[in-house]
Amino acid sequence: MASDLRISGVEPESIVDGPGFRYVIFTQGCPHHCPGCHNPQTHDFAGGKVADIPAILAEISGIAMQYIDAAMVGSLGANATAAIGLVASTTWLFGGVCVSAAAGFSVQIAQLIGAGRRQEAQSVVRQGLMAAIAIGLLMGALGAGISS
Repeated sequence: MASDLRISGVEPESIVDGPGFRYVIFTQGCPHHCPGCHNPQTHDFAGGKVADIPAILAEISGIAMQYIDAAMVGSLGANATAAIGLVASTTWLFGGVCVSAAAGFSVQIAQLIGAGRRQEAQSVVRQGLMAAIAIGLLMGALGAGISS
């Protein structure tokens, strides 16, 4: 398929494949078979695994955002630089909670609409909005508590 790529592996933070940190995708299949090749496992065109290109791009963009955060925070000094790990973890945690809540309400609403129960679906939408406000306030307070 056009959205797939046969790869041997991925190294998200390589320091040996060029200057600085690099996201390296080792594609599968090489006809050259150079003597002393560092990656002979990549020669077989049928080897490796099939990877979804959009998933790889999503991973690359996530890593790029962490480096942007690191560059911005790193320019603020040593104390701010030490907070990078905390920022990435809390962002992941808060985002995960929000996505989970949205998925749960979306499923309920879709089932109710599919069953022709629009009044109940509208009620669940209102409940979802109230839950989103409550979760947002709770996470805001939690984030403020963590940052102080």
